Amino acid sequence: MDMDTNTNMDMDTNMDMDANADTVNPQYTLSDFFTENHYGLMGLLLATVLIGVSTGYVLLDLLIPFSTKPKETDEAKRIREYEAGYLDELGALEDDDVRVNDGKCDFSQPEKERLSKGKVEDETPFGPIIMTYCVDDETYWYHTDNKSIPYKTLDAVARQFAVKYSCKRICVNYKEEWEKAKALAIAEQEAAESAAAAVAAAAKGDASEELQDEAKPRDVFVKFKKYNKTVEKDAQETKQKTRKDSIKRRRYRISAERSNRFTHKGRIADYVDPTIPKSEPAKSLSFADFKTKQVDAG
Repeated sequence: MDMDTNTNMDMDTNMDMDANADTVNPQYTLSDFFTENHYGLMGLLLATVLIGVSTGYVLLDLLIPFSTKPKETDEAKRIREYEAGYLDELGALEDDDVRVNDGKCDFSQPEKERLSKGKVEDETPFGPIIMTYCVDDETYWYHTDNKSIPYKTLDAVARQFAVKYSCKRICVNYKEEWEKAKALAIAEQEAAESAAAAVAAAAKGDASEELQDEAKPRDVFVKFKKYNKTVEKDAQETKQKTRKDSIKRRRYRISAERSNRFTHKGRIADYVDPTIPKSEPAKSLSFADFKTKQVDAG
């Protein structure tokens, strides 16, 4: 009986140990792992995303060449080169004897005839063109089927005309005029900045004098003025004015005072060459003249 009791006690002890083992080391699942390590997993996921994005940018930078300026097309290059034509040739021409009468060039009669009969035919990026020069109006006349030819293209054809007939004074060199206008604009901007600085300095000096006057001892019966508010108001007005001047300077555009003038006179088919003599229309013969000629012949 003692042996049975011991055996039962050993079995109970083993069962208690097994129960304790199950309690201490329960079954560990994947969900328990994620629950206990969610902060670490979030950090790992974030690091993976950052590494992936960085790697993608590096690969894009290596595989795809990055350019801040779009590549110029062949047509755009052709237009740009055409519009810059004859600038050097016009600048190389000698300044002819300019005689001005009432703001206009005074041409001699041979010069008028030579320029009036002159013409330039060219194929521009926007189509064919025929350009002549009207001495009386000091205007370039042109014939073309395309009415939307840009001004810079017309200006290039005008330079070609002036170079062809060696007459520099009939063509305004926009490059030189633009440089003059730019120098004038810079001078005006510097003068405006100097004036604004002088106004600010004067306002600052007046404010300082008013503050000094306020610091002096006053009569007890004198009512003190609120100088601080006046000074603050003046400073705000000066700041506002300076800001407006700055905005005006930023919006300032450089524009040349002189430029070539152009007039569209029609299509290519409408052009009449002045060098070709006009054929006189055949004189109509009346019946009486016809009978008179027959009598004279008889």
